[in-house]
Amino acid sequence: MSWSSFDRRVTQKYSVLIDGWPFELVPFKDLSKSTSSLSVLDTLWLRWKVGQTFFRKATLEEMSALEASGAFAKPKRARRSDFCVVRGQHRNPDTRSKRVKQKTIKCPAIVPDGADD
Repeated sequence: MSWSSFDRRVTQKYSVLIDGWPFELVPFKDLSKSTSSLSVLDTLWLRWKVGQTFFRKATLEEMSALEASGAFAKPKRARRSDFCVVRGQHRNPDTRSKRVKQKTIKCPAIVPDGADD
């Protein structure tokens, strides 16, 4: 599951919200990083199974409020670590060494008379 872009990839795309999430037990972020307690994860799983935590269709007002708050905005990409650095091998064509390929002769250089008969 994509926790960091949940609003953009799930909420905006499918117009659904999660009701009944136990924020006091588990913050809404990557579960593998937020808690290692199996009892807390079991409680969360049980809430989904019983129906205390569930997806519901969002109203137009809720979607417009989320849009206005910037929840659906794409995060800015970080610059490359080698920004403004010349990359690659830009060789001068006049001074670079040339590869010598072996040439194969496909036909004789001089065709004798009467060879095309």
